[in-house]
Amino acid sequence: MTFTRITMKFISLILLLAYSLFAYNDADMDGVDDKIDRCLDTPFMDLVNKDGCTKSSLISPHHFDIIFGTSYLNYDSTNIYTTSLQLDYFYKNFSLSLSSSYFSNADSSTNSDNNDMNDSYVGLSYRIKSFQNLSINSSLGTLISTYNSTTNNDDYIISLGATYSLNNLRIIGNYRYTFIGDSSPTISYQDTDSYSLGVGYYISNNVYFSSSYKNSKSIYVNNENIESLSFYSSYNFNLHWFSTLNYSYGLSESANDNYLSLRLGYYF
Repeated sequence: MTFTRITMKFISLILLLAYSLFAYNDADMDGVDDKIDRCLDTPFMDLVNKDGCTKSSLISPHHFDIIFGTSYLNYDSTNIYTTSLQLDYFYKNFSLSLSSSYFSNADSSTNSDNNDMNDSYVGLSYRIKSFQNLSINSSLGTLISTYNSTTNNDDYIISLGATYSLNNLRIIGNYRYTFIGDSSPTISYQDTDSYSLGVGYYISNNVYFSSSYKNSKSIYVNNENIESLSFYSSYNFNLHWFSTLNYSYGLSESANDNYLSLRLGYYF
């Protein structure tokens, strides 16, 4: 008789636990039942209060990346090879970028080599994503005169870009204005501006392609505008490693004939 009572209590306990498990729902797995959860889509890495809403996130808002690159361009008989290093810091919608590069110029007409640094870049950007499918990015930057030339001085850049998203499709536009600091008694320099228009498409979450047209005013007075057509692709190997490939073809005589770059980056 005692054994029967113990068995019945055990079975009742099992049934009660089973009912509790079936009655309990927690879609976002934050430990708060959906019946009283006021924030039903809390990210998995967030710490929540008794209402199921985020108190703090275990994911840091601070991120960085480091990008190594190599590129090749040719203009008439001039061939230039470049290696570059870029460092980026991201905090929410802000980003800070630092980059520098070193080039080797093999001039086939003189058979001489010329190696030097290009100007280095420092820039601060802010991205707005509050306009439904439209995101806007603004930036301020400086080209620091690390290129060794007596006429070379710092340049200052402001730019504004916009991207409209429609499913996997992206429509891209950008405007950039540069205050040229270079000066020379024999060369007439001018401030420049440029614009670009393009379309991009995400083939998958890891693969992206885009194509764009760019028109830029020359830094030299009375020179024709620089026109080019470019093709860009990116591939994410995983959450950290990524690569980009960019090719540009000159449409005007003042543009580089061909430009090709390959970059490899690590995000953390």
